[in-house]
Amino acid sequence: MSEYRIQVGKARSCTSKLQSGEKEMHYVADSVRGICRSLSIEDASRPVLQARLNRIAEQIDARAASAGMMSTSLSEIADLYFQADRNTEKVGDGAEEQPRNGGSGIFEGSFIIDISILTRVIQKLVEEIYDIIRKQYEEVKKIISDATTIDPVEIDNIMFNDDADSHKVYGSNQGAPAGESRARQQELYDIYLRNGGEPKNTTEFQRYLSEMNQHGCGYAALANTMMGYMLETYSGRESEFEREFGYPLMVDGHPNYEAVIVDLYSHGGREGGSGLSPNTSKNLAEEYARAHDIPLHREVTDAVTPQNVDERLRRGENVTIHYHNGVIHPYNNPSGDHSITAHAMTITGVTEDGKYIVSSWGNKYILDPNEVSTGSNGEETWFTYSVTTFE
Repeated sequence: MSEYRIQVGKARSCTSKLQSGEKEMHYVADSVRGICRSLSIEDASRPVLQARLNRIAEQIDARAASAGMMSTSLSEIADLYFQADRNTEKVGDGAEEQPRNGGSGIFEGSFIIDISILTRVIQKLVEEIYDIIRKQYEEVKKIISDATTIDPVEIDNIMFNDDADSHKVYGSNQGAPAGESRARQQELYDIYLRNGGEPKNTTEFQRYLSEMNQHGCGYAALANTMMGYMLETYSGRESEFEREFGYPLMVDGHPNYEAVIVDLYSHGGREGGSGLSPNTSKNLAEEYARAHDIPLHREVTDAVTPQNVDERLRRGENVTIHYHNGVIHPYNNPSGDHSITAHAMTITGVTEDGKYIVSSWGNKYILDPNEVSTGSNGEETWFTYSVTTFE
Protein backbone atom coordinates (compact mmCIF):
# COMPACT_ATOMS: atom_id res chain seq x y z
CA MET A 1 0.00 0.00 0.00
CA SER A 2 1.29 3.48 -0.84
CA GLU A 3 2.80 5.40 2.06
CA TYR A 4 0.77 8.33 0.78
CA ARG A 5 -2.45 6.38 1.24
CA ILE A 6 -1.50 5.60 4.83
CA GLN A 7 -0.79 9.27 5.55
CA VAL A 8 -3.90 10.40 3.68
CA GLY A 9 -5.94 7.96 5.79
CA LYS A 10 -4.50 9.55 8.95
CA ALA A 11 -5.28 13.01 7.63
CA ARG A 12 -8.87 12.05 6.92
CA SER A 13 -9.15 10.56 10.39
CA CYS A 14 -8.03 13.93 11.78
CA THR A 15 -10.61 15.61 9.55
CA SER A 16 -13.34 13.46 11.09
CA LYS A 17 -12.13 14.29 14.61
CA LEU A 18 -12.13 17.99 13.77
CA GLN A 19 -15.70 17.75 12.48
CA SER A 20 -16.79 15.92 15.65
CA GLY A 21 -14.95 18.51 17.75
CA GLU A 22 -16.74 21.32 15.91
CA LYS A 23 -20.16 19.77 16.59
CA GLU A 24 -19.32 19.05 20.22
CA MET A 25 -18.09 22.59 20.83
CA HIS A 26 -21.29 24.07 19.32
CA TYR A 27 -23.28 21.74 21.59
CA VAL A 28 -21.27 22.86 24.63
CA ALA A 29 -21.78 26.52 23.65
CA ASP A 30 -25.55 25.98 23.38
CA SER A 31 -25.54 24.22 26.76
CA VAL A 32 -23.72 27.16 28.35
CA ARG A 33 -26.34 29.54 26.91
CA GLY A 34 -29.07 27.29 28.33
CA ILE A 35 -27.46 27.47 31.76
CA CYS A 36 -27.23 31.23 31.38
CA ARG A 37 -30.94 31.56 30.60
CA SER A 38 -32.02 29.29 33.46
CA LEU A 39 -30.00 30.90 36.26
CA SER A 40 -32.25 31.02 39.33
CA ILE A 41 -30.24 33.83 40.91
CA GLU A 42 -32.25 37.05 41.18
CA ASP A 43 -29.79 39.44 42.80
CA ALA A 44 -27.31 41.93 41.30
CA SER A 45 -24.82 39.18 40.45
CA ARG A 46 -27.13 37.65 37.81
CA PRO A 47 -26.20 39.97 34.88
CA VAL A 48 -22.50 39.64 35.73
CA LEU A 49 -22.69 35.84 35.68
CA GLN A 50 -24.74 35.87 32.50
CA ALA A 51 -22.17 38.09 30.79
CA ARG A 52 -19.35 35.74 31.77
CA LEU A 53 -21.23 32.68 30.58
CA ASN A 54 -22.14 34.35 27.28
CA ARG A 55 -18.48 35.25 26.70
CA ILE A 56 -17.50 31.63 27.28
CA ALA A 57 -20.17 30.47 24.82
CA GLU A 58 -18.87 32.93 22.20
CA GLN A 59 -15.29 31.73 22.74
CA ILE A 60 -16.34 28.10 22.32
CA ASP A 61 -18.26 28.97 19.13
CA ALA A 62 -15.19 30.78 17.76
CA ARG A 63 -13.03 27.73 18.38
CA ALA A 64 -15.67 25.53 16.80
CA ALA A 65 -15.56 27.70 13.69
CA SER A 66 -11.77 27.38 13.62
CA ALA A 67 -12.05 23.60 13.90
CA GLY A 68 -14.51 23.61 10.99
CA MET A 69 -12.14 25.65 8.80
CA MET A 70 -9.21 23.39 9.68
CA SER A 71 -11.33 20.35 8.84
CA THR A 72 -12.21 21.77 5.42
CA SER A 73 -8.61 22.72 4.66
CA LEU A 74 -7.23 19.37 5.75
CA SER A 75 -9.85 17.55 3.69
CA GLU A 76 -8.85 19.53 0.60
CA ILE A 77 -5.15 18.81 1.18
CA ALA A 78 -5.85 15.10 1.68
CA ASP A 79 -7.81 15.04 -1.58
CA LEU A 80 -4.89 16.64 -3.42
CA TYR A 81 -2.43 14.10 -2.04
CA PHE A 82 -4.77 11.25 -2.87
CA GLN A 83 -5.08 12.51 -6.45
CA ALA A 84 -1.30 12.84 -6.71
CA ASP A 85 -0.86 9.24 -5.56
CA ARG A 86 -3.33 8.01 -8.18
CA ASN A 87 -1.56 9.97 -10.90
CA THR A 88 1.72 8.40 -9.87
CA GLU A 89 0.27 4.89 -10.18
CA LYS A 90 -0.96 5.63 -13.71
CA VAL A 91 2.60 6.20 -14.95
CA GLY A 92 2.95 2.41 -15.26
CA ASP A 93 5.72 -0.17 -14.73
CA GLY A 94 9.16 0.88 -15.94
CA ALA A 95 8.08 4.49 -16.51
CA GLU A 96 9.73 7.33 -14.77
CA GLU A 97 7.82 8.29 -11.62
CA GLN A 98 6.47 11.81 -11.54
CA PRO A 99 8.11 13.95 -8.89
CA ARG A 100 6.03 14.52 -5.77
CA ASN A 101 7.77 17.65 -4.57
CA GLY A 102 8.10 20.15 -7.38
CA GLY A 103 8.66 19.49 -11.09
CA SER A 104 5.89 18.47 -13.38
CA GLY A 105 2.49 17.07 -12.48
CA ILE A 106 -0.30 18.31 -10.25
CA PHE A 107 2.03 20.03 -7.72
CA GLU A 108 4.26 21.63 -10.35
CA GLY A 109 5.83 24.85 -9.15
CA SER A 110 4.49 24.55 -5.60
CA PHE A 111 6.05 23.59 -2.26
CA ILE A 112 4.46 20.48 -0.83
CA ILE A 113 4.38 19.96 2.96
CA ASP A 114 5.10 16.40 4.02
CA ILE A 115 1.60 15.10 4.84
CA SER A 116 2.90 13.01 7.75
CA ILE A 117 4.15 16.18 9.43
CA LEU A 118 0.88 17.96 8.66
CA THR A 119 -1.08 15.07 10.10
CA ARG A 120 0.89 15.17 13.35
CA VAL A 121 0.31 18.93 13.59
CA ILE A 122 -3.43 18.49 13.05
CA GLN A 123 -3.60 15.65 15.57
CA LYS A 124 -2.00 17.94 18.12
CA LEU A 125 -4.54 20.65 17.28
CA VAL A 126 -7.37 18.14 17.76
CA GLU A 127 -6.02 17.24 21.20
CA GLU A 128 -5.75 20.93 22.06
CA ILE A 129 -9.36 21.52 20.97
CA TYR A 130 -10.66 18.78 23.25
CA ASP A 131 -8.48 20.12 26.05
CA ILE A 132 -10.04 23.54 25.52
CA ILE A 133 -13.51 21.99 25.73
CA ARG A 134 -12.61 20.34 29.04
CA LYS A 135 -11.17 23.58 30.45
CA GLN A 136 -14.19 25.64 29.37
CA TYR A 137 -16.49 23.04 30.89
CA GLU A 138 -14.60 23.21 34.18
CA GLU A 139 -14.80 27.00 34.12
CA VAL A 140 -18.56 26.89 33.59
CA LYS A 141 -18.92 24.40 36.46
CA LYS A 142 -16.91 26.69 38.73
CA ILE A 143 -19.00 29.72 37.79
CA ILE A 144 -22.23 27.84 38.51
CA SER A 145 -20.81 26.40 41.72
CA ASP A 146 -19.73 29.83 42.93
CA ALA A 147 -23.09 31.30 41.97
CA THR A 148 -25.10 28.64 43.76
CA THR A 149 -22.94 28.32 46.86
CA ILE A 150 -25.13 29.05 49.84
CA ASP A 151 -23.77 31.42 52.43
CA PRO A 152 -25.36 30.40 55.75
CA VAL A 153 -27.07 33.25 57.57
CA GLU A 154 -29.51 33.62 60.44
CA ILE A 155 -31.23 36.61 61.96
CA ASP A 156 -30.11 36.85 65.57
CA ASN A 157 -31.79 39.64 67.49
CA ILE A 158 -34.33 40.27 70.21
CA MET A 159 -37.12 39.06 67.91
CA PHE A 160 -35.63 35.66 67.18
CA ASN A 161 -33.85 34.67 70.35
CA ASP A 162 -33.49 30.98 71.07
CA ASP A 163 -31.10 31.32 73.98
CA ALA A 164 -31.72 28.77 76.72
CA ASP A 165 -33.41 31.07 79.21
CA SER A 166 -36.83 30.94 80.76
CA HIS A 167 -38.18 33.69 78.49
CA LYS A 168 -36.82 32.59 75.15
CA VAL A 169 -38.88 33.65 72.16
CA TYR A 170 -38.39 32.90 68.48
CA GLY A 171 -40.90 35.16 66.80
CA SER A 172 -44.62 35.51 67.14
CA ASN A 173 -46.86 32.67 68.32
CA GLN A 174 -50.55 32.80 67.39
CA GLY A 175 -51.35 30.53 70.30
CA ALA A 176 -49.71 32.72 72.97
CA PRO A 177 -52.61 35.18 73.55
CA ALA A 178 -54.98 32.34 74.47
CA GLY A 179 -52.59 31.28 77.24
CA GLU A 180 -52.05 34.72 78.76
CA SER A 181 -53.25 35.77 82.19
CA ARG A 182 -56.69 37.32 82.71
CA ALA A 183 -55.16 40.78 83.17
CA ARG A 184 -53.08 40.45 80.01
CA GLN A 185 -56.07 39.21 78.02
CA GLN A 186 -57.98 42.29 79.15
CA GLU A 187 -55.30 44.44 77.51
CA LEU A 188 -55.69 42.42 74.30
CA TYR A 189 -59.47 42.73 74.52
CA ASP A 190 -59.09 46.52 74.67
CA ILE A 191 -57.13 46.40 71.39
CA TYR A 192 -59.89 44.28 69.86
CA LEU A 193 -62.56 46.81 70.92
CA ARG A 194 -60.55 49.82 69.65
CA ASN A 195 -60.42 48.14 66.26
CA GLY A 196 -64.22 47.98 66.13
CA GLY A 197 -64.80 44.45 67.38
CA GLU A 198 -68.17 43.52 68.80
CA PRO A 199 -68.26 43.30 72.62
CA LYS A 200 -67.68 39.83 74.03
CA ASN A 201 -67.74 38.33 77.47
CA THR A 202 -64.70 36.58 78.88
CA THR A 203 -65.67 33.16 77.51
CA GLU A 204 -66.43 34.53 74.06
CA PHE A 205 -63.14 36.40 73.84
CA GLN A 206 -61.27 33.31 75.01
CA ARG A 207 -62.96 31.38 72.18
CA TYR A 208 -61.96 34.17 69.80
CA LEU A 209 -58.30 33.80 70.84
CA SER A 210 -58.53 30.01 70.54
CA GLU A 211 -59.81 30.37 66.97
CA MET A 212 -56.85 32.64 66.24
CA ASN A 213 -54.58 29.86 67.46
CA GLN A 214 -56.12 27.47 64.93
CA HIS A 215 -55.75 29.57 61.79
CA GLY A 216 -53.65 32.57 62.80
CA CYS A 217 -50.28 31.57 61.33
CA GLY A 218 -50.53 34.19 58.59
CA TYR A 219 -51.19 36.86 61.21
CA ALA A 220 -48.27 35.62 63.30
CA ALA A 221 -45.92 35.78 60.31
CA LEU A 222 -47.23 39.26 59.51
CA ALA A 223 -46.69 40.24 63.15
CA ASN A 224 -43.04 39.24 62.74
CA THR A 225 -42.83 41.48 59.69
CA MET A 226 -44.38 44.47 61.44
CA MET A 227 -42.44 43.97 64.66
CA GLY A 228 -39.16 44.19 62.78
CA TYR A 229 -40.14 47.62 61.47
CA MET A 230 -41.53 48.74 64.83
CA LEU A 231 -38.42 47.85 66.80
CA GLU A 232 -36.12 49.58 64.33
CA THR A 233 -38.25 52.68 63.87
CA TYR A 234 -39.32 53.28 67.46
CA SER A 235 -36.14 52.32 69.30
CA GLY A 236 -35.72 55.02 71.97
CA ARG A 237 -39.18 56.36 71.12
CA GLU A 238 -41.30 53.81 72.95
CA SER A 239 -43.73 56.36 74.35
CA GLU A 240 -44.38 57.65 70.81
CA PHE A 241 -45.08 54.09 69.70
CA GLU A 242 -47.59 53.59 72.50
CA ARG A 243 -49.42 56.80 71.58
CA GLU A 244 -49.64 55.67 67.93
CA PHE A 245 -50.62 52.03 68.45
CA GLY A 246 -52.29 52.08 71.85
CA TYR A 247 -50.10 49.46 73.57
CA PRO A 248 -46.45 49.17 74.67
CA LEU A 249 -43.79 48.03 72.22
CA MET A 250 -42.10 45.81 74.81
CA VAL A 251 -43.42 43.75 77.72
CA ASP A 252 -41.04 42.41 80.36
CA GLY A 253 -38.11 43.16 78.07
CA HIS A 254 -39.51 41.23 75.12
CA PRO A 255 -41.34 42.30 71.94
CA ASN A 256 -45.05 42.64 72.53
CA TYR A 257 -46.00 40.08 69.89
CA GLU A 258 -49.32 39.24 71.52
CA ALA A 259 -50.61 42.78 71.13
CA VAL A 260 -49.42 43.10 67.53
CA ILE A 261 -50.99 39.83 66.42
CA VAL A 262 -54.34 40.69 68.04
CA ASP A 263 -54.10 44.16 66.48
CA LEU A 264 -53.67 42.58 63.04
CA TYR A 265 -56.24 39.84 63.60
CA SER A 266 -58.92 42.34 64.61
CA HIS A 267 -57.85 45.19 62.31
CA GLY A 268 -60.84 46.98 60.81
CA GLY A 269 -63.29 45.13 63.05
CA ARG A 270 -62.38 41.71 61.73
CA GLU A 271 -63.94 38.87 63.67
CA GLY A 272 -61.44 36.30 62.45
CA GLY A 273 -62.71 32.91 61.45
CA SER A 274 -60.33 32.28 58.57
CA GLY A 275 -56.66 32.25 57.76
CA LEU A 276 -54.73 34.43 55.34
CA SER A 277 -53.78 33.50 51.82
CA PRO A 278 -50.70 35.15 50.31
CA ASN A 279 -52.90 37.76 48.61
CA THR A 280 -55.18 38.49 51.57
CA SER A 281 -52.06 38.76 53.72
CA LYS A 282 -50.70 41.33 51.28
CA ASN A 283 -53.97 43.27 51.40
CA LEU A 284 -54.04 43.29 55.21
CA ALA A 285 -50.40 44.36 55.40
CA GLU A 286 -51.06 47.27 53.06
CA GLU A 287 -54.22 48.33 54.93
CA TYR A 288 -52.45 48.22 58.28
CA ALA A 289 -49.46 50.12 56.88
CA ARG A 290 -51.70 52.88 55.51
CA ALA A 291 -53.47 53.21 58.86
CA HIS A 292 -50.14 53.81 60.64
CA ASP A 293 -48.13 55.59 57.90
CA ILE A 294 -45.77 52.65 57.52
CA PRO A 295 -43.81 52.78 54.22
CA LEU A 296 -44.44 49.16 53.33
CA HIS A 297 -44.03 47.33 50.02
CA ARG A 298 -45.11 43.68 49.84
CA GLU A 299 -45.16 41.28 46.92
CA VAL A 300 -46.10 37.66 46.41
CA THR A 301 -43.38 35.89 44.45
CA ASP A 302 -41.75 32.59 43.53
CA ALA A 303 -38.35 34.23 43.03
CA VAL A 304 -36.98 33.36 46.48
CA THR A 305 -34.47 30.49 46.59
CA PRO A 306 -32.04 29.06 49.14
CA GLN A 307 -29.32 30.61 46.96
CA ASN A 308 -30.62 34.17 47.24
CA VAL A 309 -32.49 34.27 50.54
CA ASP A 310 -29.27 35.01 52.46
CA GLU A 311 -28.73 38.21 50.48
CA ARG A 312 -32.39 39.16 50.87
CA LEU A 313 -32.17 38.85 54.65
CA ARG A 314 -28.95 40.85 54.75
CA ARG A 315 -30.68 43.61 52.78
CA GLY A 316 -33.35 43.73 55.47
CA GLU A 317 -36.11 42.08 53.47
CA ASN A 318 -38.69 40.13 55.42
CA VAL A 319 -39.50 36.79 53.78
CA THR A 320 -42.57 34.69 54.55
CA ILE A 321 -43.06 31.22 53.10
CA HIS A 322 -46.63 30.04 52.50
CA TYR A 323 -46.17 26.28 52.76
CA HIS A 324 -48.59 23.46 51.90
CA ASN A 325 -48.64 19.68 52.33
CA GLY A 326 -45.19 19.16 53.80
CA VAL A 327 -43.26 18.73 57.01
CA ILE A 328 -41.02 20.91 59.14
CA HIS A 329 -38.45 19.68 61.64
CA PRO A 330 -37.63 21.03 65.11
CA TYR A 331 -34.27 22.76 64.89
CA ASN A 332 -32.78 20.71 67.72
CA ASN A 333 -34.36 17.47 66.54
CA PRO A 334 -33.98 17.19 62.73
CA SER A 335 -35.26 13.61 62.73
CA GLY A 336 -38.56 14.71 64.22
CA ASP A 337 -41.23 16.21 62.01
CA HIS A 338 -44.41 18.21 62.17
CA SER A 339 -46.92 17.71 59.36
CA ILE A 340 -48.21 20.82 57.63
CA THR A 341 -51.41 21.22 55.61
CA ALA A 342 -51.21 24.98 55.12
CA HIS A 343 -48.94 27.22 57.13
CA ALA A 344 -47.23 30.61 56.91
CA MET A 345 -43.81 31.04 58.51
CA THR A 346 -41.12 33.68 58.66
CA ILE A 347 -37.79 32.64 57.13
CA THR A 348 -35.05 33.72 59.52
CA GLY A 349 -32.07 32.07 57.88
CA VAL A 350 -30.64 29.38 55.63
CA THR A 351 -28.25 26.54 56.38
CA GLU A 352 -25.18 25.63 54.37
CA ASP A 353 -27.02 22.71 52.80
CA GLY A 354 -29.88 24.90 51.58
CA LYS A 355 -32.54 24.40 54.24
CA TYR A 356 -34.60 27.28 55.57
CA ILE A 357 -34.60 28.23 59.24
CA VAL A 358 -38.12 29.35 60.08
CA SER A 359 -40.11 30.81 62.94
CA SER A 360 -43.31 28.92 63.70
CA TRP A 361 -45.47 29.01 66.87
CA GLY A 362 -42.68 31.01 68.50
CA ASN A 363 -40.19 28.20 67.96
CA LYS A 364 -37.31 27.47 65.62
CA TYR A 365 -37.76 24.90 62.85
CA ILE A 366 -35.98 23.61 59.75
CA LEU A 367 -37.81 23.47 56.42
CA ASP A 368 -36.22 21.70 53.46
CA PRO A 369 -37.60 23.25 50.23
CA ASN A 370 -36.45 20.17 48.29
CA GLU A 371 -38.39 17.74 50.49
CA VAL A 372 -41.60 16.64 48.79
CA SER A 373 -44.42 15.00 50.73
CA THR A 374 -48.07 14.20 50.14
CA GLY A 375 -50.59 15.84 52.43
CA SER A 376 -53.71 14.30 53.92
CA ASN A 377 -55.62 15.88 51.02
CA GLY A 378 -53.57 13.85 48.54
CA GLU A 379 -51.74 16.88 47.17
CA GLU A 380 -47.97 17.21 47.00
CA THR A 381 -45.86 19.87 48.69
CA TRP A 382 -45.99 23.34 47.16
CA PHE A 383 -45.22 26.83 48.40
CA THR A 384 -44.81 30.46 47.48
CA TYR A 385 -43.39 33.52 49.23
CA SER A 386 -44.20 37.03 50.36
CA VAL A 387 -41.37 39.54 50.47
CA THR A 388 -41.78 42.77 52.43
CA THR A 389 -39.56 45.83 52.40
CA PHE A 390 -39.84 49.16 54.19
CA GLU A 391 -38.75 52.24 52.26
